[in-house]
Amino acid sequence: MKTKTIYVASDGARFDSEDEARGYEDLLAAVGRIMGKLNPAPDSLDFGNGKFAIDQDLWVVVGVREDLRVLTARFAPESLKRHVAEGSSVDGCAFVASNIGGPAGEALNAAWFRLQCIRGDKEYGQPYYAAHGLDRTAG
Repeated sequence: MKTKTIYVASDGARFDSEDEARGYEDLLAAVGRIMGKLNPAPDSLDFGNGKFAIDQDLWVVVGVREDLRVLTARFAPESLKRHVAEGSSVDGCAFVASNIGGPAGEALNAAWFRLQCIRGDKEYGQPYYAAHGLDRTAG
């Protein structure tokens, strides 16, 4: 029998080495600092189901998008770096994040998903509503 040590990050992600776990914790902290600049999204089914949107400061959104783009570029595979170049779209950056493997990709992908829910200075519960507007007939 062999004993194995596993390092568990604050969100439950598991790593074989302490250095990997610490690096991931640093990434989570960086994503948290970046996304923490946005107004908090409500934990509400009405929000998620398109009943209302929340206001965000447009310039904060622009800054968050740029900071997250730079962070994502650090983890992007070389073949996808062009999608996270300066001026890249939110969808292009989200595509890259979804192609970064492991827990780092999951953390970045979750942040980009939230940014896909923002159009201008309005944040919706899902990217669909950001693209198509709220369904005023629902309910």
